[in-house]
Amino acid sequence: MTLATTIRVVLPFAIGFVLSDALRVANAVVGIDLSAEFGLNPAELALLTGTFFIAFGLMQLPAGAALDRFGPRRVNAALMLIAALGAAAFALAETVWALTLARAILGAGVSVALMAGFQAFVLWFGEDRAPRFNSLLWAFGALGSLAATAPLRRAVDAVGWRVVFGGFAVWAVAVAVLLLVVLPERKVKQEHHESVGYTTIFRSRRFRAIAPVLMTTQAVYLSLPGLWAGPWLADVIGLDPLAQANALTAFPLGMLAGALVLAALVGRRGITAGGAADVGTCVFLLVQVALAVGGLGHPFLVGLAFGAFGVCGPLYYPVLVRAFPPAAAGRANTALNMVVFIVAFAAQYGMGGILGLWPAEGGVRPGAAYAASLAVVLVPQVLALAWRLAHRRD
Repeated sequence: MTLATTIRVVLPFAIGFVLSDALRVANAVVGIDLSAEFGLNPAELALLTGTFFIAFGLMQLPAGAALDRFGPRRVNAALMLIAALGAAAFALAETVWALTLARAILGAGVSVALMAGFQAFVLWFGEDRAPRFNSLLWAFGALGSLAATAPLRRAVDAVGWRVVFGGFAVWAVAVAVLLLVVLPERKVKQEHHESVGYTTIFRSRRFRAIAPVLMTTQAVYLSLPGLWAGPWLADVIGLDPLAQANALTAFPLGMLAGALVLAALVGRRGITAGGAADVGTCVFLLVQVALAVGGLGHPFLVGLAFGAFGVCGPLYYPVLVRAFPPAAAGRANTALNMVVFIVAFAAQYGMGGILGLWPAEGGVRPGAAYAASLAVVLVPQVLALAWRLAHRRD
């Protein structure tokens, strides 16, 4: 395959996933503006932000079936137009309920920005090379998370959060056009299409071996930088909003570095996707312990490690996909992604509820509140990793 064709396949999904990740974590920066304008408490802000995950998760099964039937090009383009509608509605919202509905539409619109890329890479590059391109796509996602830190804060300070979300709407339309114009068509072979349904996937031994560890660890990986890292930096470390946004860059920078390293190493020198995911997840749990004790005095370095090792978890996706025919790749990926995002909503909302148990004195909550919330979500991750390691042969 020529370099030009490779770029035409990767670039549209990369730009779309940059947008998806920017929208996912944007509330970590604009949450302070939304709370001030609409009078939100931590639980309400968590519910508003978490509706993105709920809508995202609920879209996975129908979107996965559509991916296998119509292909990643057309499905992702159509959903990007829905994301544009959600961004525009968010920019125009005047009530909390309108914000919440718009946030849900955003989640639905970008629900296959990553999974469509994963499926396209299997179709174009084959199962053996797909994990490397998956990691490369995650690296682009890190750019979206990075854009949603200090650059987003400066943009919001300059023109306001409503204008910024209007810009997101334009970006989503541009991605849809790019997918339809630049990406070559690749027909999904329909053999075995009907023989592998979601019931088969959910009941498979490999799904049951992988799903618990991925959904528990990625729930924290998605929800902490996406919302609670900002308040943690403010209350525990004592940073102002701009300093928070600057410090939040540690998470996507770590994600970018980790994804690039994985793209270079997985598939070479005996390094498998599953092995790299297992080792990276072990370290990821240790990093969360460091966060729980206040970042060990080095919050930026701990944020870098959080991003770098948390990005190992998505390597479980190609491990699952290899158990099924290529015609079922979309459903296998989205089945796993659905449980991830539903648990991510529960983690984000649950952490908000735990934080709310400690009264804010002068608008600041104690470090014990954040340590308790991290401890609660750490326990199921440890148990899930033990289950995965005990069932590696599955």
